[in-house]
This record gives sequence, C-alpha cells and structure tokens, in this order.
Amino acid sequence: MSRRMSQIQSNRVYHIFYLVVLSAHVALIWMIQYIPTQDGPSHIYNLAILRDLLNGGEIWGRYYTHDFRLSPNLGFHIFAYPLLSYFDPWQTEKVFLSLYIC
Repeated sequence: MSRRMSQIQSNRVYHIFYLVVLSAHVALIWMIQYIPTQDGPSHIYNLAILRDLLNGGEIWGRYYTHDFRLSPNLGFHIFAYPLLSYFDPWQTEKVFLSLYIC
C-alpha cells in the first residue's frame, strides 16, 4: 500500500509541476505586448480585412474580396473571427495561442 501512495504523491507532484510550467507559458504570452510568431501578423491583418469585407468593405472592399474556400489558415480564421466581437485582433491572437499551448 505504501508504494501505491508513493506513486500517487509522485503523480501529484508531476501534475503540479506541469500546471506551474503551463501557467508560466500562458502568462508570458499575456505579459509581452507582441508575440514573435512568423505568420501571426499576417493572420491579424487578414482578420482585420475579413472583418471589414463582411461588414460592407468600406475600407478594403476596393482592393480585396472574400473567398470562402479551404485554405491552410481557415482554421485560425474560423476560430478567431467570432472572438473579434469581444477582443481586439492582437488579444484574439493571444487567446488563440493560449488555447493552443494548453
């Protein structure tokens, strides 16, 4: 029975350590102003243009048109576009990255 208790305590220590490290990673995302990702700024730019196009295209409508077909970035846009109602584009990226890390 003692060995079983030792394994349970060991698992708890590992779980606590994992949660502390995970929390540190997520906190780092929210502490820095901009996330240094390779294509993050283009995703944010595309979200801003998509929001404008879906709301009448007053700013970007002369230059772009929306085209809904499968693309590699579609997963991010499907997840992030509804978040634009609650967050600005930079915070939306941080929410996405936080959930991605978890």
